[in-house]
Amino acid sequence: MDTDQPLQTPLTLHLKMTPLAEFLARVSQQCAISLQADKAIADDKVTAIVKHKPAWEVLTKVSALLDLSWEKTEAGYRLYQTQEARRQEHSLRQAYQQDRRKEAQERLQALMATSQTDFDVLGQEDSDSTYAYSAASDDRQQPKAFTFGIRSHPPNGLPLHHYLAGWALRHATPGQWKRLWRGVPLIASTDPQRDLLPLPSRLHEWQQTERLRQTQFLQSVHPNVKIDTRLPPPSAECLYLILRLSPDDRWLDIVTWKDEGPRLHCQEATGVGLTSCVGRPQDSILSEHPGYGRWLQWETPPSQMLDNPALQQPLRQGNQKAGDLHLEPHGAIRATPSERLEWLADHSDLSIIADAFRVHSFAVQFARVRQMDHFRPPSLMVPEWDAATPAQWLEQYTRDQVDGFVRVEGDYVLFRHLHYWQLRPSEVPERLLRPLERTARQTEVLDLADFEDLATHITPAQEIALSAQSGRYHLPFDARMLDGNIPALRFWASLNSHQQQRALRKIPISWAELTARQQRLFGKALDGGHWWQTALLFTSETVNMVAHLSEPVVCADLSFYCEEHVFSMPDGPLHRGVTLTFGKPYIAYLSANQYSLPLTRPNLI
Repeated sequence: MDTDQPLQTPLTLHLKMTPLAEFLARVSQQCAISLQADKAIADDKVTAIVKHKPAWEVLTKVSALLDLSWEKTEAGYRLYQTQEARRQEHSLRQAYQQDRRKEAQERLQALMATSQTDFDVLGQEDSDSTYAYSAASDDRQQPKAFTFGIRSHPPNGLPLHHYLAGWALRHATPGQWKRLWRGVPLIASTDPQRDLLPLPSRLHEWQQTERLRQTQFLQSVHPNVKIDTRLPPPSAECLYLILRLSPDDRWLDIVTWKDEGPRLHCQEATGVGLTSCVGRPQDSILSEHPGYGRWLQWETPPSQMLDNPALQQPLRQGNQKAGDLHLEPHGAIRATPSERLEWLADHSDLSIIADAFRVHSFAVQFARVRQMDHFRPPSLMVPEWDAATPAQWLEQYTRDQVDGFVRVEGDYVLFRHLHYWQLRPSEVPERLLRPLERTARQTEVLDLADFEDLATHITPAQEIALSAQSGRYHLPFDARMLDGNIPALRFWASLNSHQQQRALRKIPISWAELTARQQRLFGKALDGGHWWQTALLFTSETVNMVAHLSEPVVCADLSFYCEEHVFSMPDGPLHRGVTLTFGKPYIAYLSANQYSLPLTRPNLI
């Protein structure tokens, strides 16, 4: 390519998060030569910010960074991925997934081992030791447990719901373990029933013990606040524990329910982290993989960056486009590595070539609260931007080695995402996201039709990436509405207009009325939704349905309809909303939605 005359044209580009097909079209336009991306890689994204660089040089660096190859054609060149490159990427992805499954298995085994000790005895031990199953000596690990619900802070000792999860899993059969790994929920109960795991007979007694610990803990934290230390009498109601593993083996969801008559009441929902998604692998299958070792040799050590003359010029002052970075509560900054590197390019003479994914940067998690000048506006309150030169900026940015691999070649900075082999299959194409972005900016609300279109076209891997549990996807709209709703939206999109209108009028559509394809999507909507942690779930009579929701024998007794209501977005107006509902109308229902979906944009209240 370096001898092809059209490709000697100097390029000036400022492209961020751009599909390869679009990137090549821009270069083709400037160089008057045909450049095509193979269909399999056309949606892969790249960030290219270059100033007066020969086209062949930019194209060569892009292909080398992305492990792609050029093929000469009659009209120009075609970019494609070789079979060997595909095999290497697949092998890295397998090693990564094997590591995560092994780590999840080890943490579940440790959780079960901890539950072999009496819960009252655990309460006498130090909290650090009782949390040993979920903590790691490596300080790069993220906290392995989070809780939302009735407690703001756990007391000393292992939380009871974690203990019960380990206790119940010790009694799971091999068949039940297989179902758990497939993402099918397991249910444990104090009332022995067929297909349900047992819960310990002393559970109600242990609940009193935990309430006492919680009260003592709150009293120690707030000694000047009067806290009611009286405990309610032990409960005799039947308790249920629902366990469900996230599709990426990252979380074990634990939901506790109490039978209070006609319906079950959710007592607490918590999630135990099983694997770490931050940092580089150590002593694992992936860390020993030759393909991974190649990137370790490829990157430039931070110490060498400080000695590179091209990185010693002072960073220029200027104003960053604050709209690209989102200041979150408590000072957290959510930005992609592409946006961080864009800032560096805007304030220096460096050229940036990077692969691009809509994932948040882990390099800096929290902002510094301090007085900022015009060089460091409030939207950029992050420690690495205290640097005076690109060398210092890069050295600080790469210090923790959590975002990816960085290489400096002259005045080029090349960046490759850590775990790109796992990110590629889960990245949602820009052609699906950009229309939603434009709509969200114009109307602030995306409606049911917008979400249904997205749900229809994304893959299962992309669905996982968009879930709230992944916590990393970078979008300008509230993606929580998609969490657990995508299977239901696929089913909704499969209905014809007459069926949709019936459902909106709350006229149930029975399973028998659906086509074979709609029936399959009906089952997947039930199996994939977050119904198991909604406010109203099911009755004690239907609890045995939960483990078999996607099976025809269960689905045949259910119907679909819509619950229309009014809801509000944070700090926004009221809207008409809809909940896609699967169940027995007027008797008991299983809602497929954790969050309400806007029905239509124009119908503001």
